Amino acid sequence: MGPRPRVCLFDYESVRQVLFNKFGHFFKDDAHPTILAMLDKGLVLVEGTDWVRHRRVVNPAFAMDKLKTLRARVAAKAEKKRLELLYIQWTEHHKRLSNFLSKGTRLKKLDLRDNLFGVDAGLALSKTLPKLPDLVGLYLSDLNLENKGTIAIAKALEQSAPQLEVLEIAGNEINAKAAPDLAKCLAEMQC
Repeated sequence: MGPRPRVCLFDYESVRQVLFNKFGHFFKDDAHPTILAMLDKGLVLVEGTDWVRHRRVVNPAFAMDKLKTLRARVAAKAEKKRLELLYIQWTEHHKRLSNFLSKGTRLKKLDLRDNLFGVDAGLALSKTLPKLPDLVGLYLSDLNLENKGTIAIAKALEQSAPQLEVLEIAGNEINAKAAPDLAKCLAEMQC
């Protein structure tokens, strides 16, 4: 901190008192060059008449009625960003899982139940299944595969897994659209 004394406040009431009740008693010190580069000479770093002018310009933007209307938009943007990050995270997991499974060619049973992987995981899994020639049990309940993921898996199994004895695929939001591909897959299995 150097030779000059500084006070750092963490208590809400103390900060409130300095910013609102004791205005003019406390002065802003020269900011660190990194802070200056980020904030420039905006409302946070200016004082006196410059501060009053800056505050007058930005104050209407922070009126309660405007903040209320922005709340829903900000929440929607934040949720969209959260889902994008979640999708990226799941995509990475799908790639790792697919890579791992493709190396386990002696795998006899694969149980992925209750993971809500989604359609993309079903598509990735469909590309991996042909590399598992010894697979006899496949448990894919409640993965949220939907029709697209289920059809991709059924087609992959039809081509590559006639030895499959167990295919558990309930709870994946499948409707009649996936039925023909599932029927073909089951017909190819050696029961």
